[in-house]
Amino acid sequence: MRWKAPNTLTRAIALAAMLALALPWAVLADNLKDELHAGSTYSPSIHEGSEFITEILYVIERTGGNTTTFPATVTFALQGAPDWVSLSPTSLSFSGYGAANGQSLTIRGTAPSGSAGTHSFTIVPSTENANLNVNPAKKNVTLTITPAAPSDTTPPTITPHIDGTHGKDGWYVSDVRVTWTVTDGESAVTSTSGCDEALINYDTEGVTLTCTATSDGGTISQSVTIKRDATPPELSGAPTTSPNAEGWYNEDVTIAWTCSDATSGIDGDCPADSVITDEGRGRTAEASVTDRAGNTTTAKSAPPVNIDKTPPSPPVASFDPTAAYNDGTNDWYKGQVTVSFGGSTDPDLADGNAGSGVVRYSAPQTFSTTGAHTYSGTATDAAGNESTATTGTVHVDADAPVIEDLGPTAGPDGNNGWYKSPVTNRFKASDQGAGFVGKTNPYEFTQSSGTNEGEAVTIHSGPVSDAVGNTNGGISSQPFKIDLTAPYNISGGPDRAPDHNGWYNKPVTIVFTGQDDVSGIDSCTEVTYGGPDGAGVTVDGSCTDVAGNTGGPVASSPFNYDATAPTDITFIGSLMNGMEYYWGDTPPEPTCTATDNVSGLARCEVTGYSTAVGEHTLTATATDNAGNTATKTVTYTVKAWTLSGFFKPVDMGTYNTVKGGSTVPLKFQVFKGTTEVTSPVAIASITATAFTCEAGVPSTDLEEWAATAGATELRYTGGQFMYNWKTPKTPGACYKVTVTTQDGSKLTALFTLK
Repeated sequence: MRWKAPNTLTRAIALAAMLALALPWAVLADNLKDELHAGSTYSPSIHEGSEFITEILYVIERTGGNTTTFPATVTFALQGAPDWVSLSPTSLSFSGYGAANGQSLTIRGTAPSGSAGTHSFTIVPSTENANLNVNPAKKNVTLTITPAAPSDTTPPTITPHIDGTHGKDGWYVSDVRVTWTVTDGESAVTSTSGCDEALINYDTEGVTLTCTATSDGGTISQSVTIKRDATPPELSGAPTTSPNAEGWYNEDVTIAWTCSDATSGIDGDCPADSVITDEGRGRTAEASVTDRAGNTTTAKSAPPVNIDKTPPSPPVASFDPTAAYNDGTNDWYKGQVTVSFGGSTDPDLADGNAGSGVVRYSAPQTFSTTGAHTYSGTATDAAGNESTATTGTVHVDADAPVIEDLGPTAGPDGNNGWYKSPVTNRFKASDQGAGFVGKTNPYEFTQSSGTNEGEAVTIHSGPVSDAVGNTNGGISSQPFKIDLTAPYNISGGPDRAPDHNGWYNKPVTIVFTGQDDVSGIDSCTEVTYGGPDGAGVTVDGSCTDVAGNTGGPVASSPFNYDATAPTDITFIGSLMNGMEYYWGDTPPEPTCTATDNVSGLARCEVTGYSTAVGEHTLTATATDNAGNTATKTVTYTVKAWTLSGFFKPVDMGTYNTVKGGSTVPLKFQVFKGTTEVTSPVAIASITATAFTCEAGVPSTDLEEWAATAGATELRYTGGQFMYNWKTPKTPGACYKVTVTTQDGSKLTALFTLK
C-alpha cells in the first residue's frame, strides 16, 4: 500500500503571498518557510510494508527590504531518520520571494517488516546566505509504523446478476442485462476482467460471459451462459384447394399450416390442418404455435375464403309476348312464345353477408306450333350451386279458325226464287287451339246480304278471329237472287267530330236519313259503331216506309275508326332481353317500331336506357295516329368488372407497415368476366387517403421496395397493372390506397407508415 499526503500546493502558495503582503517593511532577515505543514512537528502514520511519501513546499518569506541575494541555495539533511527513509533533492535553489518561486522536496521510504513503532527524526535546512533565516523551516517528524494486516488466502467472491424475462427451458424472451458483484473481505480487489455490465439484445442459442477477479488471495473466474429468443415463431396458413373462377367455394375448405422458428425452434409440431365449414365471405381459420423459448404466435389463414353451399331459389319464368288469352285454365299465346328465366334470389350466407349471387340462367326456350309445350329452367350462383328447376306448360295457338257455309236461314220470300228482303245465311266457325272468346267451339253465326241486289249475290261470313287473335278473313256463301224495293237518297254519318287527328277511337253513333216518294219514311236506322277498325269505314243503315218496304241498308258517309293500340312492338338494335353485358360492352340504345294496320304508327319511343352497372328495363311506347298507345319492355343487366389484388408485397385485410417516404408497388388485375383488361385507360383513379388507424387490426411489415427510376406511372406489365406509390413521410399515419376502375369497382389496401 502506498500513502501520500494531500497536495495543497496551490493553497500554500496563495497563503504565502498574503503573509508577505501583510508583514511591515522592516529591515529583518528573510525567513524560509514550509507552506504545506503548519507548526514545527509533522506526524504521519503507515503500515509495515507500505511506502511513506511526503512532499514539502518551501518559500522564502520577505520580512524587510530585499535582503536575500538571489539565487539563494538551501541544503537539507535528515537527522536521526531510519536508513530506509530518504530525502530528494537534498538542496533547493530559489530565484525570488513567495509561492510563485517556491521549491519542493520529497521524503519517502518503505517501512520494512519488523519496523512497527514510532520513529522520530528532523529535517534540518542550512544556507550560506546571511540574510536568509532557515530556522523556521526546521521540521520534526514523528513517523508511526503499525503492524502489517493479516495475509489474504482466498480469492474474491464473484456474484452474477441476470435481469431479463424468463421463458421456458432456460431461455430468455427479452433483452438480458448481466452485471457482476466482486467482493473480498480480506484484501483489496486488484484487477478485474470481463466484469463490465453486458446487454444481450439479440437472439442467440447461447453466449457465455466470464468475469475474472484478482486479490491478494488469488484469481477466480465465474461464467454464465445466456440463451435469448425474443422473436415469436413464423406461422402461416393457406387453402389446400383453389376457388372457382368467380372466387368461391361451395364445400368445406381445408387450411394447411406451416411454421418455423430461427433460434430456439418450434416446440412440437406445426398445427394440424384446419377445416372451414361455415358459409360466409372472407372466412379464415386461426391457429397458434409456440417455440421452445415460450414465444407464441397466433395467425389467421390467408387469403380469406368465400363459401356458399346454398343454391339460389328457383328462377321465375317470363313469357314473350304476354299471353293473349286465358280460357279459365290455361294461358294461350298467339303464333309463338319465348320462355326466359330470371328473378332468382341467392340466400344470405350463414354469417349474414349476401350470397355469392346468381350469375346465369338456363337459355330461353321458344315454342311456335299449336299445342301444349313443357319448359324447364334453372339458376346457378357464382359458387356453382344450381337451383331446383322451374317447370311448366305453355299453350300456343298458331293457326286461324276454320269457317263452314251452312246455308240461308229461310227460303225466298218473293216469287220465282227471289228474295225481296235481305237474306240471312248461316256459318259455322271452329278452332283447334284456344277457341273463341265468349263462344263455344265450334259455334254458329249468321250474316245478312244487306242492301245487295242481283242475280248472284253472295253473303260473306266476315273475318273470324280466335281467342288469341288468329283471323280467318272469311268465306262467301252460295249465290242468291235478291230484289229490294227501298227508299232512296238514304245517307248516314257520325253524330260528333273525330276524337283525335281525324280518327274515332271509341264508339260513335251513325245516324241515317232518307227519302221515300210513295208511303213516306217511317223510320231510319241509328247505329252505334264500335268496330271493326278501319280507314274510310262505312256503316249500313236503312229507312223503312209506311208500306213496310225498307230502303237500304245503305252505307253511311265514310269515317276513320281505330280503337286498337299498335301491335308487334319490336326493339331495333343488338341489345337483347334478359342479356348480361359487362360494363363498357353494353350495346347502343335501341330504337323501336310497331305495327298499326289501321290509322298507322305515329311514333315509337324507347326510355330507360343506361350503361351503368345494374339491372335496367327499357320501355318501348308505340302511339298510333288515333291516339292509342301500347308498351313493351325488355330487361338487361350491366355487370361490374372483377378486380383481383393487391398482390405481394402488399397484404390485403391487414395494415401493411412501411417506411414513410418509401415506394410501394401496387399490383392488381382487372377482368371483364374471364377477359383481362390491359389498357390503363380502364383505371379511373388511384387515390391515397389518410384515415384514423383502427385498433386491433393485424399489421404486416412490408418488404422494402426500391422503385425503378421513371416507372411511377400506371402501366400494364407482366400480366398485371403496376403503380409505384410514393408514400408520404408521416410516421404513424394510416392510409387507404384505393384503385377505382371506370365501372366504379374498387380495390383498397391499408397502410401504416413508420
